[in-house]
Amino acid sequence: MESDINYGNSSRTSSSLLSAVNSARSSGVIYLGALSQNEGSNNTEATTELRLEVTYTVPPTQVSITAQNNFIYGTIKVGVNASATQRTSPHPFTATVGNTVNLEAQEQYYDGYYRIWNDTEAPLNPSKWVKIAFDGARTDKGTGISYSFTAADNDNNSSYEAQLRKICNINFQNQFTGVGNAGIIKINNQQYSLPVQTFQVVELNQITAEALDQAWNNINYTFTQWSDQNPNRSRTFYPNEHASYTAQFTGTPIPPSNLGITKTAGGVIIFYWTKYTNDNVTYSILRNVVQGSWSTGWMNIATVSSNTDYYQDNEYVYYTGSNACSLYYKIQANYSTENTNSMSDIVWTTGRDNEPSAKLKLELPTEYSISNFPNPFNPMTTFNYQLVDEASVTLDVFNIMGKKVAALVNGLKEAGYHSIQLNASDQNLSSGIYIYRFTAKPTNSKNVYIKTDQPHHRYVVAGKLILMK
Repeated sequence: MESDINYGNSSRTSSSLLSAVNSARSSGVIYLGALSQNEGSNNTEATTELRLEVTYTVPPTQVSITAQNNFIYGTIKVGVNASATQRTSPHPFTATVGNTVNLEAQEQYYDGYYRIWNDTEAPLNPSKWVKIAFDGARTDKGTGISYSFTAADNDNNSSYEAQLRKICNINFQNQFTGVGNAGIIKINNQQYSLPVQTFQVVELNQITAEALDQAWNNINYTFTQWSDQNPNRSRTFYPNEHASYTAQFTGTPIPPSNLGITKTAGGVIIFYWTKYTNDNVTYSILRNVVQGSWSTGWMNIATVSSNTDYYQDNEYVYYTGSNACSLYYKIQANYSTENTNSMSDIVWTTGRDNEPSAKLKLELPTEYSISNFPNPFNPMTTFNYQLVDEASVTLDVFNIMGKKVAALVNGLKEAGYHSIQLNASDQNLSSGIYIYRFTAKPTNSKNVYIKTDQPHHRYVVAGKLILMK
């Protein structure tokens, strides 16, 4: 093949030899040899080196890859050495090592949720591509909705997953027993009237809510807890699914306000107020009658609807005489829906039995007596005395020298209970011991029995007072 190779040449590349080797490749056997031109002559010698250099290319490797959504199903776009086109997720495909794989996530509605690529929509839980190797190892990849990579050996049997995020529909409501969803609520620091529109939150992003104490239909509603029994009125939620959050309340009726009494001499007591109407609220009229040291205690004298704004107490008339009793009134508002109640302020006046229509009579004393409280005192003490019959009464105060320093009562008093105050400041009294003297002489000339059961024409009592300034 080569006959012109001269002695001493160091190397030679033979195109004819290369052509012969290429022709023999198909047989799988190639023989190389060399023969000197003068090999038959005496004393000839040659050194020959034959070297075959082969350049070969290994056929490219195929790898199996799957493209899918993080919720597995739906659609996804895939392309190998081509633009991505829509496929059904999960989508298995093969690629040759070195190929360019183009992936693109698709925002879509699936399984009750709209799923988005969260790159700018919400600050938390951003979308991304994740490579899941054959052994389950996870590696974060790109954050764009489109992602391209060059297929490599280690991509075999791996998955590339698009991490789409759900749009969660969030509803808030108040639970007023017997009423339902009503009132107001604060969401993301803004107040809304209920019912309110649905709020859309990207999965695992936050939304805040605050339950507000409030009045609705003349019922005061006080927050107790959320429906998950959390007692904090201000909450931050991180939903990962559609959800409704309910603030629960206890309702109590708004009590009547602006209480007052119409005062007409000799007229029956008319007690009025500002009403707060609710079909499930009634008003209990409570009264306490006080005469000296005696009282009836609070008694429920009537129950009226919350549409009523006054009550006429026919058992008493307005009266300011010395034997007048004190009449105290208040109203308890009762909410039947939740069995709760609330109390109004107290209003009072003086009066006496309305004899023609009285249903409750103040019992008259059966004995004469007088007492005072406090004692020692500074600067005031109150004398309470009771008369069995109408009597001519005196109540005087003396110093230890016997000088009268105060005349508290001097006149005709009706049978019943009476009280009078001694104010040391008004009388310019100094600290010390004083004596009071009380006399009561019945106008009907009846005898008075004092301790000894001996009859007397009048009741006389003296006692010691101590003024401590």
